[in-house]
Amino acid sequence: MNKLILPVIALACMLAPNASFAQVEPMHEMVDTIFNTMKKMEAKEFFGPKMDIMDLGEKIEVKAELSGIDEKDINLSVEDGVLTISGERKLTVAEDEQDYYMREISVGSFSRSITLPKNIDESKAEAIFKNGMLTIYFPKVKAREDNSRKIPIKVEN
Repeated sequence: MNKLILPVIALACMLAPNASFAQVEPMHEMVDTIFNTMKKMEAKEFFGPKMDIMDLGEKIEVKAELSGIDEKDINLSVEDGVLTISGERKLTVAEDEQDYYMREISVGSFSRSITLPKNIDESKAEAIFKNGMLTIYFPKVKAREDNSRKIPIKVEN
């Protein structure tokens, strides 16, 4: 028996005091499945770049931390005001064959999208990758006039 069986049996006895062990066993299997799924999810933890967005006056700066990723494995796009950074952190064959005592550095594919401020010129974006940091600059455009207007509502009887 694993260490979860006793708490599951105790819970089942509280919920259904007249239940037999055969009736409790499916509950144990369900709890076991939930915990095993959670362990697998932790192992495949999402990773994506941590990002900063700053207003530098004449331009907006977006920084993404991409240490351990080769620039050829990074895809960068912007569409309708949404910046998407995607890519893959790969293991070398030598790293994959090692026996780890602990492993926290995530590997695999990632994608991260953020909505950019509206007052930028997406077509003039520039990106620089240096020392594991991707920096993207978007020049600002002059604020457009507010073309909204109030629409009067007519009441009909």
